[in-house]
Amino acid sequence: SGINAKLIMTAFLEAFFSIDKDNSEVITVDELYDYMRENNLNEKFVEKWLTLFDSDQCGSITLEHFCETLGLVPKQARQMREEYLAKLHPTLPKDFHVIRAEMDIALQANIVDWCEKSLINYGDDHKEVCRHVKNKLEADYGRLWHVVLVLGQFWIQYSHEPNHTFHFKRGRNIFL
Repeated sequence: SGINAKLIMTAFLEAFFSIDKDNSEVITVDELYDYMRENNLNEKFVEKWLTLFDSDQCGSITLEHFCETLGLVPKQARQMREEYLAKLHPTLPKDFHVIRAEMDIALQANIVDWCEKSLINYGDDHKEVCRHVKNKLEADYGRLWHVVLVLGQFWIQYSHEPNHTFHFKRGRNIFL
């Protein structure tokens, strides 16, 4: 079915991205062997990939040829690589200032994203911004959370769970 084919293509692309550690869009034989050893794969793995994706037998697999073999559009594959890398190595936007953080960077990145989206969706309705972020956190993480947005005055909705703290500032908005 279409869903299974998409999952298989996604798995192939994620494998390509994992093997291509330097993001050069070219996989070498050495990189294939490194990946094989790191993942305890059979040596036939290298042979199979070279047979499938190195039809000109040059000893490397380019993203272009990889996509051509799988019937994928290279531009879409590159976009998927950016999303894949962002999941592996989440970062916070440069214009955010972290005041205090006692949580995983991936969760921090999610919170920043939800706060940004809430500010866009609810504008100056700060009570709704706080409510939306708090509800999203509790729906996704099942803990008790509090969200405070400070602008001189403050709106608050809160619950408390130890060791789950993230305070940050962006522009005039400070989230506690």
